[in-house]
Amino acid sequence: MVLLKGGQYAELDEILTSLQERYEAGRLHEWHVTSAFKAFERADPDMDEPLKVWRETYPDSFAPHLAIGLYALKQAWAIRGEKVVALTNPEQFKAMQRFLDESKPALGEAVRINPKLPIAWGALVSTAMTVGNRHDVAEVYNAAREQIPDSSLLYRRYHYALSPKWGGSALAQSGLRLWLRWNYSDNRDYLWVRYYSDTERIDALLLHRSGHWISQLLQEIGATEIDRLISYFLPERENVEHSKDSEDHPAAQALRIIDRILPHWETAWLRKRRGDALYRLSRIHEVIPEYAKAIELSPHWVEARIGMTRIMSLHNRYRDAHKHWKAAAEVDPYDPDLLVDYATFLSGIHEKEEAGRQLRKAIVYGAHDDDVRIETGKLYWVLGQMKSALAEMKRATELVPENPNNWYFYGLALQQTKNCNAVDAYKTYLRLCRKWGCGPSHTSVAQSEIRNITAGCD
Repeated sequence: MVLLKGGQYAELDEILTSLQERYEAGRLHEWHVTSAFKAFERADPDMDEPLKVWRETYPDSFAPHLAIGLYALKQAWAIRGEKVVALTNPEQFKAMQRFLDESKPALGEAVRINPKLPIAWGALVSTAMTVGNRHDVAEVYNAAREQIPDSSLLYRRYHYALSPKWGGSALAQSGLRLWLRWNYSDNRDYLWVRYYSDTERIDALLLHRSGHWISQLLQEIGATEIDRLISYFLPERENVEHSKDSEDHPAAQALRIIDRILPHWETAWLRKRRGDALYRLSRIHEVIPEYAKAIELSPHWVEARIGMTRIMSLHNRYRDAHKHWKAAAEVDPYDPDLLVDYATFLSGIHEKEEAGRQLRKAIVYGAHDDDVRIETGKLYWVLGQMKSALAEMKRATELVPENPNNWYFYGLALQQTKNCNAVDAYKTYLRLCRKWGCGPSHTSVAQSEIRNITAGCD
């Protein structure tokens, strides 16, 4: 980023081109090139102009086109947010589409100039998943395989695109895993294939949905048959531990699976999940070293940083937690979801001014994000600016009227200003809770306040 924002385009282009050339010559792993270009996967409007100037200065280089494609794709997802469709404002989808319309041709130009770009093909698969159909995904994948037939990154991205979540099937995923294990059994780049079912189970156990991983594999009966063939023809070299105690804690089961895998395949993801499992087992003092190892293995992985902030806060080490929050925000300085959480932390340690600054940054991509509005309203509330707080809460209900959380906080704000319309807000909250589900504490408050306010307003 220093070279880009400093206008040192010649040096930047030379470094990235050199990395790609060494990869193509077999002297560098694809991971190194991918890691270098991931620096452009960040929501940061300050990169707009430098990226355009770089492309205008070096139009025949694949590097600026690839960087712009990855940057626009990241912006698309930052502005879309992570909530389900029904709880996302339509304007977020429109803005997302505009960024995707910018990303796709830039990525296409990059692979036209140099077709040996795993991260570019992977991003094109992701784009096809989002705005295309199964045919579009297959078309991109087949074109990529002609150019980079041994790219683990490509196969991993396509495997994800085959998931039922994206209109694929567990059968197709299992078939691809079988083919990959048959053809790349001795290649460490494909250890993710061997341990895929294990990693799925780890997440299911830590989320306390022990049946989830099984149901996913059983969505189509053929999937279990292919996994049976995998076990028959390509058995694991290590024995799999199975808990004999049906009362065993899910996190303990997850921990055993992780500890079986780690000697053979250490990743930041596994270390982070090991910390998660230890936390759920109340082995709190063992969590920090695991998160620290995850950060060491992947310094720019925001999830590991945020995990560390939470465990540091639990230990009342707020200064250290703040350090990791700053590092996470540096990786992705304008992502609304990240900044809302960061502002919440800052408000909790009485850094109100800085919390406000982060929320103002969140508005850049989150103007139509109801979470940003709610958190901004909370901050105004803490600062005693109730008129502004009420306006933000109301705006959230207008942006996403289906979200019960918005109506709950709007009700609180109305009640604080002694407005009897709080009753209607709470009733709307309770009605939506029947559809979406809500926590018992907020539900209890709403029910109680309806009675209190109704008596007072009558």
